[in-house]
Amino acid sequence: MQATENGADLPRRIGTYTVERELGAGGMGTVYPARGVGGFHPAPGVDADPDAEAPWPATGYRPGPSLPS
Repeated sequence: MQATENGADLPRRIGTYTVERELGAGGMGTVYPARGVGGFHPAPGVDADPDAEAPWPATGYRPGPSLPS
């Protein structure tokens, strides 16, 4: 595993998706852009494994402005 900016380990894969890097982290969890996720609707839910040791959802990514903290 690679280390993320905050020093945590970066998973190589989550489910069937290849993790590219850590996009950000906060109260809702960690966001990783991953290859193999797509769709035509804003942030479509494309896959999930709620029963995994670390449950995860995969959604499409749509670039937009940063939210103020």
